[in-house]
Order: sequence, then C-alpha cells, then structure tokens
Amino acid sequence: MSDARLTVEELKNLRRESPERLFGHLMEVRQAFLFGVEDHREEPERWGGEFRVSVNRNLNVHFARGFTADMPDHDSLPQFVVMADEERAGTSQDTSTTLDDGDSFAGVIYYLDPDDFEIYAEELSEVCAEYPDFDLVPDTYFLDREVLGYLRDVVLKHATVVAEREYDFRQGVVGGREAPPLPVVAREDSDDDDDEPVSNPDFDVIDGEHLRTLRFRVD
Repeated sequence: MSDARLTVEELKNLRRESPERLFGHLMEVRQAFLFGVEDHREEPERWGGEFRVSVNRNLNVHFARGFTADMPDHDSLPQFVVMADEERAGTSQDTSTTLDDGDSFAGVIYYLDPDDFEIYAEELSEVCAEYPDFDLVPDTYFLDREVLGYLRDVVLKHATVVAEREYDFRQGVVGGREAPPLPVVAREDSDDDDDEPVSNPDFDVIDGEHLRTLRFRVD
C-alpha cells in the first residue's frame, strides 16, 4: 500500500471500514504533514479568502488575494492568512486578536507575490478537485506542487505556527465499528512468538459504544 497513491474514494472507504489500515498508510507515506483544501471561490460571502488549507486537522491557512466587503481590514482577517501583495512579498506580519471575553491569540499574515499567488491558487484548486471533502491527504501525493513547498518551508516554520502545531490532530478521526487487530511488535530481547499486541506508536485507539476512534499522538 505504501507505494500507491490512493484515490479519495479509496481513502474514504478505508476510513470507514478499516481506520487502522488508513492511518498506517498515512503515517508511512507522509513526509511532513497531512492536509486538505477547501475551495471557497464560488461562495457569495467569501470571508477568509479563496482557499482554506487544513494542516494536520489543526492549523487552518487561508489564501486571500486581498480584502473584501466581508474582510475589509487587518482586524477581520483569519488567524493565519496568505495574501497577495507585490510590495510586501516575501515578508510576514505578526498579528494579535482580542476576543469579546478578553482572551487573545496570535496570528500571522504572509505576503506573497501576486504571480506566485496565482500559481498556488491553481495548484490548490487541483488538489481540491482530486480530493474533495477530505483533510488527510499526505503531502507526498503532491510534492511536485510549489504550494506544498511554500507551506512546509515558510508557513509552518514561523514561530507562532510552530506553537500552534502543538495541538496537531486534536480532532480525532472516527472510523467504522469493525477494525483489524492491533499489530504485534516483538520485543528486541525476546525470541518468543507469543508477544502481546501493543498500540501503534503513532496513534491511540479509543473504543466507544458504537464507534472506534483513532487519535494521533504528537511528538
């Protein structure tokens, strides 16, 4: 399975029928992260820009060409946003938003050359068309896309984003009721074939009354 690039239908079937096999595949083939893309270009009220990229079910990075009626100024921007700006291209701006209850959170605006923005937007639309409504796409499926390199080498390396990613995979992924047994991992100091199964080191299995949930562990 590790050498195959699965279709969105195959990934969704695995998530429903055998989530442990799905997560085993994802952990084996991913290089830096899992992601998904939402295309909001056709929405009449387009707060947050044209695309939203979810990274590891935690970080949302918005791609916006510029301000709109629903997003008229810096205070109305999402927490993490990539914006087209020829003069500020290649720079970033730290932001801070205070909520009505007094709590605040840090964010970042990444400025991008408009030509690069168009390239990234086209690539994101291709990902969204091939893997719609799925937010666990391995980055290795699209390593030839420039936008993946930008996310990995620029967006995810910002200190504010690094701190935010402590919560990666805080949203568990629910799979079907039936699942194969956990793999057996032999102890290095034992030659016995009767070793007890141990949990996968990358995720925990949580059995509920009707569903089995797998939650990724954070390194």
